[in-house]
Amino acid sequence: MCYESVIEKQRYTNKKLNQEDKCMPKLVTIKPIEKDAATVYTRVIFYKVQDEIKYSVNMELDTCTVVDGVKKFMIKDFFVKDKLFEVDVILDTQNVTCSCKMFTRIGYPCRHAFYCLSACRIHKIPRDLLSKRWMKNAEKMHSTLDLGEISKSGSKEGKVKAKSQDVWFEFQGCVTDVSDDEDLLEYVLLELKSLRGKIQEKSKKKQTNSKSDVSERLIGVKPADVITVHPPHQSNNKGSRKRMLSSLEKSLDRRKIPTRICKICGVPALHDSRNCPLKGSEINHQVEKVIEDTTGEKENA
Repeated sequence: MCYESVIEKQRYTNKKLNQEDKCMPKLVTIKPIEKDAATVYTRVIFYKVQDEIKYSVNMELDTCTVVDGVKKFMIKDFFVKDKLFEVDVILDTQNVTCSCKMFTRIGYPCRHAFYCLSACRIHKIPRDLLSKRWMKNAEKMHSTLDLGEISKSGSKEGKVKAKSQDVWFEFQGCVTDVSDDEDLLEYVLLELKSLRGKIQEKSKKKQTNSKSDVSERLIGVKPADVITVHPPHQSNNKGSRKRMLSSLEKSLDRRKIPTRICKICGVPALHDSRNCPLKGSEINHQVEKVIEDTTGEKENA
């Protein structure tokens, strides 16, 4: 019961926060950048960013210079005495860096950055200053289907993952919208069954059973037509205190072995009567001789 209660509390809190993110919070200024912040940040972080935007009017410009496309501001904060803050704005990319390092420490822009953005007539927060963890769509950056983080590259795999994420969250949003209405749930169920039937018909037409296509779909790489990389040759990996001898060394070593006279063939050699190559033929010869002797004795009798 305790586990179910905790899970139910998490679901309720998540649903409540998602509902708050769908609504537009109250704005305190008429700046367009505040409205843009309300659309991208979660409610809790937006209120903190809203304070930074509100206090950005309490600034005084000391100097302003432009060097190589970088606009450098030296500003004074009324709340911080005897200190100047240096803010650099790259005009081409709209990237902003401040000497207070608030974005590096916390993850959202400071009031000095908002003052300089307003001075440069930039009405939207640069996307380089948006931390994923504070955004409304932070959940979409990571998949609940174990697809990993969405890649920003233009690769085919990244595009497929991004579309899979979009489809999944659209489906999840539809179920959330109709979760309290039985009639709408029945309507969504019928539409999903109909859509699934159409998808299965289209997938049968596009289905390919070749091994190369299956490999490309699974691992993302199509097998090469010509194989240039082969497994290494089998080697003797058993441990030994002696090195492997060549055939020449083996033949020279065999000459040093003393020879003996074989009782079967009667020749000095490296074998004896037990492993003589003529042993089998000698036995057969003796058997034939015994058979001839027995047949001769029977005829004489």
